[in-house]
Parts: sequence; C-alpha cells; structure tokens
Amino acid sequence: SQSTLAAVFQDRFDIVYMTALFERLVPAFFLARALPYAVGLQRDQSARQFEAEHRAGGSAMSSLIERLLAHECDRIARGASLRWGSTILLVARRR
Repeated sequence: SQSTLAAVFQDRFDIVYMTALFERLVPAFFLARALPYAVGLQRDQSARQFEAEHRAGGSAMSSLIERLLAHECDRIARGASLRWGSTILLVARRR
C-alpha cells in the first residue's frame, strides 16, 4: 500500500510525490481478461493475437487502454494523485 511504501522510505528520504497507477485498468482488465476465462468464454490466444493487442494502436483494446490512461496522465501532470491501482509510483529525494 502507499502508506506502507511511505513508511519504508520516510526515514531516509523526503517523499516528493506518490501516486497509484492504472486505476481504471484494474476493473477493465478483470472484465475483459479474467472474467471470460473464469466462466469459460475465452480460450488461449495465439502469439500473433497477443502481440496485436499489446502493441500501441494495435487493436480496439489498445485504443481503449490509451484513452483510459490519458485521464491518469492528465491528473499526474497536474500534480494530483490517484488513490488506488495496480502499481505505485514514488518520487523521493535523499536527505
């Protein structure tokens, strides 16, 4: 968690900025990836399908992800922090 990470760094560093990342992707990936497999609606993909989906601009899913991440990039550019996500970004300065 962010509080746990801050506790580890706060004795030797000044935390400049901390935010979660991929806030909107967590529920989107669950619905698009995990749920179909869990209920047996999707089978394994070929390497070509996998590469196409993960290339920027390579599929409708990539375009959707880019739009979802644009919101986060805008918030981070304004100095705002996201409360939750799958990853934590911490920027700190050594004391």
